[in-house]
Amino acid sequence: MRVWLLHPAEPVPTDGDVRLFRYGALCRMLSAAGHHATQWASTFNHFTKTQRSTAPLSSEVEPGYQLELLPAREYRRHVGLARLRSQQDVATAFTQRASQQRRPDVIVASLPTLELAQAALDYGRQHDVPVIIDVRDLWPDFFLTPVPKLLRPLVRPLLSRFEHQARRICREATALIGVSQGYLDWGLAKAGRAAGPDDRVVHHAYTCPTLTASQKAEFAAKWEPHGVTASRKLRCCYFGTLGRSAGIGLIANAARIACEQGHPEIEFVVCGGGPREQELQRQIQGLPNIQHLGWVNSQEIAWIMSRSDIGLAAYEAEVLQSLPNKPIEYLAGGLPVANTLPGELASLLSEYNCGATFSPQDAAGLARWLIDLGSSPDQTQQLAANAHQLYREQFDAQRVYAEFIDYLAAFAAPAPALLHAA
Repeated sequence: MRVWLLHPAEPVPTDGDVRLFRYGALCRMLSAAGHHATQWASTFNHFTKTQRSTAPLSSEVEPGYQLELLPAREYRRHVGLARLRSQQDVATAFTQRASQQRRPDVIVASLPTLELAQAALDYGRQHDVPVIIDVRDLWPDFFLTPVPKLLRPLVRPLLSRFEHQARRICREATALIGVSQGYLDWGLAKAGRAAGPDDRVVHHAYTCPTLTASQKAEFAAKWEPHGVTASRKLRCCYFGTLGRSAGIGLIANAARIACEQGHPEIEFVVCGGGPREQELQRQIQGLPNIQHLGWVNSQEIAWIMSRSDIGLAAYEAEVLQSLPNKPIEYLAGGLPVANTLPGELASLLSEYNCGATFSPQDAAGLARWLIDLGSSPDQTQQLAANAHQLYREQFDAQRVYAEFIDYLAAFAAPAPALLHAA
């Protein structure tokens, strides 16, 4: 089976010591199972805002895993005209490059981006290839989240072109999948139809890296001087881009309240960078129980989680997320999750008793919950065991992506009528 997986902004193996996301991990599993997978991405690295290459780049990562990087111009902001132009660059380059490649059996195209998803559908229609649209973010609805509510009726008509495009993409897809039920339902609503037999939820999934003794010693030497020591009362960790959706105010205020109430042993470790990094630094200035460590790699994340007790899924209000990567990463590390997202994540944490959900403004409630856990180690251990159970049952990459591969194989198989004719 030959599979193409399209997402312009995912990390790729040539980025160095990075954790591969959904399509990179899937490519590895496909190649290991004897299939051929091609990951299509942009030459522009969305996370570091640097160019991976000044020209199209094609490389074999390993036997059966091909990487195609499509040229695109740079952008500085996550939202803006420059990014839209960059996305169009990728789609145009895909159309040109795809015609030179051996035809795949099936294509999986992420939504977003609208431009690349539409280019994939155009290719699929021309070459009779099934195209599965993978709903991973709610574009163009996402574009409205930075806009004040009173102004949204004025801005919404400006997005009509993107809305029409999203509806067309979902309508023309051979099948729709979503990283959560809510996302799948959104795609089906855009398509204007009920769920069919080939539409389904395929969660994000994760495999926690296994660290060697030398790596553990290296990270201990690096991070213990910054306060990530083996001895603590209760440590909370946060990993992610410090952008518009990051709940940095909740984290900083909860740390401050814990200190004010005489519990500086409730510790917070924030890892990541982004446009709000300086805002975070201002908010945590003078607080002895919170550290900002900047960007860390996947092995360091695993080590820091092993020294932590709680994972912080802290987001601002009205963020259009459902089951993002980070909470799943925490669960894989056996960490209960302090969450601010309503909906599916909140329901799962409640069902499995492995975390708690708070309003994005309820720093006092978060601090109180953490202080209670700090005095109840048995309860914290039970929450951790429940978190790992939820991970094993619903988000283990080996299981989730093996089932995904079986799902794709059904699209790649010749039709029964053709088999009979042969």
